[in-house]
Amino acid sequence: MPVSRWTLPKAFLVLLVASAPAPAGCRPETDDPDEQRVGDLHIGEVLIAESLTGDRAAVYFTVTNRGDGKEEILEASVEGASRSSLHRSQEVDGVMTMRPVAGIVIPPGETVQLLPGGYHVMLEQLSREFKAGDTLSGVVLFREQGPRKVSARVVSYDQLDRAFAGKRSDSEGH
Repeated sequence: MPVSRWTLPKAFLVLLVASAPAPAGCRPETDDPDEQRVGDLHIGEVLIAESLTGDRAAVYFTVTNRGDGKEEILEASVEGASRSSLHRSQEVDGVMTMRPVAGIVIPPGETVQLLPGGYHVMLEQLSREFKAGDTLSGVVLFREQGPRKVSARVVSYDQLDRAFAGKRSDSEGH
């Protein structure tokens, strides 16, 4: 079965990462206190928009690939969400659309931003409401570097707007 169609049950993925030793090259501390670094990948602060309706939420972050080969996000999960999928929002003929994507490619030497209005992780079937101030554990599954644990902070929509002010989404060209 091709790796791009490989899907682990979320509970197994979390258990696998939680029980695995830290991979070679793993440095939890970086110059940026919000950055999470593993090998050649640098994951910026992971933010979740609070779940106002209680059944869905979106996850946003940036990933910089400082390696020589391309990398790809295959899936991501967060505790408290039974389902998650990668999505891309984009404007088509003046109408904003959102569609699932199989993966998000991160070319070598580039940064890909998962931002409102572009790529994001959609969380569904939440076991509880995610409220601003919550911190949740999650996993991002990469094609080459495998599963990586992340810590995600739930923020209000105002905080989310401030965090991404002036940044453009990477939904075009990737």
